[in-house]
Amino acid sequence: MASLTAVARRASSQLRRPQLSSPATWATGSTVQRRSFRSNDLPTFKSLQDEFELEDIEEFEGDDATALGHLILRQQREYLNLFRKIELEVPQLKAFRRPFVPPPSNKYLTTRQLWYGGEEHPAERKAVVVVPVSKLPLSKPSAIHKFKLLAGPRWTRECPKDAGLSSGELESLRKEGFVKVSCEDLPDHGLNLKWCSDVLDRMVKESNVSSARTVCTPFAI
Repeated sequence: MASLTAVARRASSQLRRPQLSSPATWATGSTVQRRSFRSNDLPTFKSLQDEFELEDIEEFEGDDATALGHLILRQQREYLNLFRKIELEVPQLKAFRRPFVPPPSNKYLTTRQLWYGGEEHPAERKAVVVVPVSKLPLSKPSAIHKFKLLAGPRWTRECPKDAGLSSGELESLRKEGFVKVSCEDLPDHGLNLKWCSDVLDRMVKESNVSSARTVCTPFAI
């Protein structure tokens, strides 16, 4: 009776575990080499804990730099990187070099930007454009009057102190006053400068369009 029970158990085990083909053999008949992986290859928590055990750390004997020393080394590496760029990459920019051509004397348009020595600041993206009204391409006096109406509080009789114009230049430019346009809504200085330039162009274009209504409108200073 015992022998029959043993035979039945062996038969049932064979039914539960059918003989399958090797996992490295696919239906196409090609054989794939699989790398055996053992769980012993993974580091255990105990080994990691022993590696970073505070008691096993060697005592500091003054043979390593301090935190301030590492900051100095980091700064020196940054300087070395910049010097390397100056030595290797700057000569390649000579092909794009163009001589500076100063603007003609009949064009006065100054831009201003704040810079905080490389530190990020919200005011860096602000762009300011100052231009004398007498140097704008306005066709006739009525266009100048309309331009002042459009400018509103952006027009001033005296030149703004941060315009960058010398006292000698102001004598011939203060006849019709100055207009100042600024913007800091966009995320980049170049975009804000482009916005100021576009607004100034639209104001000049609209001022050259004659309108009887604006000619009769007084301008209050």
